[in-house]
Amino acid sequence: MNLKFFGMKSILSKLLLWASTCMGLCALVIGGVGIYSSQKIIDDDSARIMNLSCAERAREFDALLSRIEQSVRTLAIYALESLDSLERLKADPDYLNAYTRQIEPVALNTGRNTEGGMGVYLRFNPDFAPPTSGLFWGKLNSESVFREIPPTDFSAYSPDDAGRVGWYYKPIERGKATWMEPYYNENINTKLLSYVIPLHGKGQEPIGIIGMDINFDTIIAIMDRIDVHPQQRVCLMGSDGICYYSRVSGMQHEEEGANCALLPTLGKMHGYSSGNHLIPYSCGGQEYHMAYHTLKNGMLLAISAPILVW
Repeated sequence: MNLKFFGMKSILSKLLLWASTCMGLCALVIGGVGIYSSQKIIDDDSARIMNLSCAERAREFDALLSRIEQSVRTLAIYALESLDSLERLKADPDYLNAYTRQIEPVALNTGRNTEGGMGVYLRFNPDFAPPTSGLFWGKLNSESVFREIPPTDFSAYSPDDAGRVGWYYKPIERGKATWMEPYYNENINTKLLSYVIPLHGKGQEPIGIIGMDINFDTIIAIMDRIDVHPQQRVCLMGSDGICYYSRVSGMQHEEEGANCALLPTLGKMHGYSSGNHLIPYSCGGQEYHMAYHTLKNGMLLAISAPILVW
């Protein structure tokens, strides 16, 4: 009798142990699934927030660039349609001056009515026109009004002097509408982003250029409105692979030549966007997630934050 009782007790103990083990395993599985699901929700939300923020700022950038492009294209069409003859322009100084005066009020009105624009100019080929011919109207020292500014003297600088005359020679050399990479214009002591269209005659002989500038401070203002996380990193890289603006939350602004931690990753991504995903990368022993978007001028905007932030 006692043996039978003890046998039943042993079986009951094993059943209880087995049941407890099963319950423990179930709890672990359910807990693991819950943690995984919660982490996936957090990751999905992080990707959505960062990509939406990046896309929103990219749309703001592209809208600004589109306004400048449209204004310069309109001016270029008007300038070419208003030209009687390239040969007359080359041979007759009086006609060159009259033609400039004809274009000037239209250019000034376009500059004044283009949101984000800070300078508008028409310059002629120095191979046949005086080196200061043309027109230049712009805003100086963050002024709100356009002022007439003496055109840069082409004869005073080498065509290789990017800070002085690169905005003329690079588009002429490329032979097409060009977004210049951000540069410091030493003529007006301002960092600019410029869109320039070369004007050509029938035989593709360069007539000159027409263009418009954006103050780079306008670009920085858009970047500074990005606010995703306390430890975010923001970077704007040119199509030439140079970081023109980099900011880490809580730190001073860094600009051209900055040691941007995103550069090795960004250099492989021009022409794309991160879509609905985040791109992982490592820097200084820390893991990061990044969202990015290529702008219509070829520059690349990126936002990242340490993975632990999420």
